[in-house]
Amino acid sequence: MAERLVRDSSPAVRREVAIALRHNQSPRAAALWAGLAQQYDGRDRWYLEALGVAADKQWDAYFGKWLDRIDDWNTPAGRDIVWRARSAR
Repeated sequence: MAERLVRDSSPAVRREVAIALRHNQSPRAAALWAGLAQQYDGRDRWYLEALGVAADKQWDAYFGKWLDRIDDWNTPAGRDIVWRARSAR
């Protein structure tokens, strides 16, 4: 179910999915978070905050998965995610 909701057209739904991933230890969680992060548009500060809440205590895994999936983080959205990240990477 979460895989479908990650691709939902509503940013509000995707924000809720992100928050639901908080402290999730599932092997799929980082990939789901990365999919959500890839859809961040750089304008919705609540979406960015939901990504931050979701990655709490798992930043290295979540952020690393996102970096592995993207070609260029140096975009307005990417810079926001990098700024919000609490990863050693």
